[in-house]
Amino acid sequence: MQRAVVLVALLAGTAHAGPTLPGGATISFGALELPSGATTPPAHYFNFAHCACSQPGAAGADYIEGTFAYQLRLAAGTMPVHRPLEIWVGTGCDDAATRASSCHQIASATIPDLSTIPAAGVTPAVPVFDLMEPEPSAETCEFRALASGEWAMADGDGDGTLDYFVGQPIATDAQAPPLPANFSAEPGPGSIDLAWTPPADLSDLATYQALCATVGGSPASTKPPPAAAYVTARNLCGEAQDVPLVPSPLEPGAPGLTPSQGLAELDPAFVCGQQLDPTATSMHLADLDGTGPFVVVVLAIDAAGNPAATYLYPAISAGAPAQPGCGCTASEPRATLGPLVMVALGLAAPLRARLRRFLALALLLHERVRRARVLDRLLHALQAVVLRLAAVLDE
Repeated sequence: MQRAVVLVALLAGTAHAGPTLPGGATISFGALELPSGATTPPAHYFNFAHCACSQPGAAGADYIEGTFAYQLRLAAGTMPVHRPLEIWVGTGCDDAATRASSCHQIASATIPDLSTIPAAGVTPAVPVFDLMEPEPSAETCEFRALASGEWAMADGDGDGTLDYFVGQPIATDAQAPPLPANFSAEPGPGSIDLAWTPPADLSDLATYQALCATVGGSPASTKPPPAAAYVTARNLCGEAQDVPLVPSPLEPGAPGLTPSQGLAELDPAFVCGQQLDPTATSMHLADLDGTGPFVVVVLAIDAAGNPAATYLYPAISAGAPAQPGCGCTASEPRATLGPLVMVALGLAAPLRARLRRFLALALLLHERVRRARVLDRLLHALQAVVLRLAAVLDE
């Protein structure tokens, strides 16, 4: 398999134990390599989504991110080493007492003869699932963070017992971070301002993102969404293992709702806002399509890309968008100042013409403040008075 080097060599964590190989030869780990064509960054590679998608039979043949490889290099000694090199995964695989319970061998990655390793090294492929679930009896992915690793092991003295070990620690994380609580929402001009109480433990939290949908199930933002900071099994390989949606009421006794399919599947097309500060207590959702109401899902995301999700209910309405030219919303009283000033400036005109002009301006004023109920009723009464006064003058 062709591979692309995506990370510099990680040698600081490599551990050696036991005797050297014949002639003083040694094995060392080099760079991490991901499959050619992989688009996920290394920081988001060993998470729950990749574990789920790399389970046997979980993804289709076109899924390419189910394995990884570390370069293995041989420093030759004074004589060729005709020994097999076994590849294992797990924790403490150099300890024969715990190896059977916490590790297992990747038989397909075995190098039959150490002497055949070229100067450029070899890159035996290891399934992500095996690394994240190294116990021999493991069948499904667990929600946990695990300090696992890849091990290269050999029988150095040829007595039938593994006694040469080189380990490469690899941190895996399939545990989603905690969610905030005590949500509130306030409407703004074409926007919604969310607030919350952050979780007490922020150690596994990197960022927040929100997904917004109309009650009809369409994306609610009028602009292209920010890139998703999370990875799910469904979006990665089509595996139907969706992140549970926890309900968060905005008020006691609020009527419930059912999030649309796009929200339930955390479709990245619905991302409508983000907060990159894990200590933040609020998020501004702008550029919403109209006033809603909208269904909002909030995600807490860790550094590995695992999301925890909650949906807010009832649906949330945004404020009316700002009107062009005045920098204000249609429901704000200052939107009416312009027409009223024009009326005041027309007092020197003949009474009848002035009244008719006032009526025309009142109709314009009515259109400008149609969303303000109190002013709307006032203008209707004013219009009736003007019409009556004009009729009296005509008589």
